[in-house]
Amino acid sequence: MESSIEINRKRTTHDTLSITIQGESHILGNVLKQHIAKDPRVAYSGYRKHHPLINEIEIKVQINTNLNTDKNSTVISHPVIPIMKDTVALIVKDLNLLLDQIN
Repeated sequence: MESSIEINRKRTTHDTLSITIQGESHILGNVLKQHIAKDPRVAYSGYRKHHPLINEIEIKVQINTNLNTDKNSTVISHPVIPIMKDTVALIVKDLNLLLDQIN
């Protein structure tokens, strides 16, 4: 199965970032939300699907306010980006462990 994922980032505040992922549904949204919420740097993580017929989810992540962050950070350098990268790496690691156990 071929996947076409397009990601759009929208900074809402210095400690919150919304990421829209086109081409995905509740499955990826729920997995990401659950894993992001486990990160101690995160105060809030959630996702929503705007319409049931549109394959697009929006993930919103807010970091803890006690973290020392740059209030002038850009969307590219936003402190949520490393959290997202760490989360995706952890999910891939878990899936590889599962695959190894199946084989």
